[in-house]
Amino acid sequence: MWVEVPARGVGDLLSDIDQAAGNARERFVSPGYLVDQEYKRAEEAARSFADAGYPASDVPSAVSSWASAKSWTAQQAADDIIATADYWYGAIDQIREIRLAGKAAVQAATADQREAVAQQYIDQLNTLAVS
Repeated sequence: MWVEVPARGVGDLLSDIDQAAGNARERFVSPGYLVDQEYKRAEEAARSFADAGYPASDVPSAVSSWASAKSWTAQQAADDIIATADYWYGAIDQIREIRLAGKAAVQAATADQREAVAQQYIDQLNTLAVS
């Protein structure tokens, strides 16, 4: 007797896309709220320091600790913190674009197309997660 397995529902497919996006995000940004806050504070300090012209008399601790750890100048450390943050924001924006496009495409697809459509976007996100 042949039993047809029902297609997965839209909600399950949308959750799969969200999960793949989460995995991809973790590739670029450390998981964990406190680590995220540490990086955000370091970025804000580095940007303020750079905007002020890198004053040697007023180096934020987040910048000086990175400079010391890397044997860099405070300016090199600030520029590195900013470049890293900008890289992460670019990755997060790309992940968001793929995730939202995938969810919209799944919702617009016919029932028999949904799994294949979702998989295309999940594959894109998985590629980001391992690259």
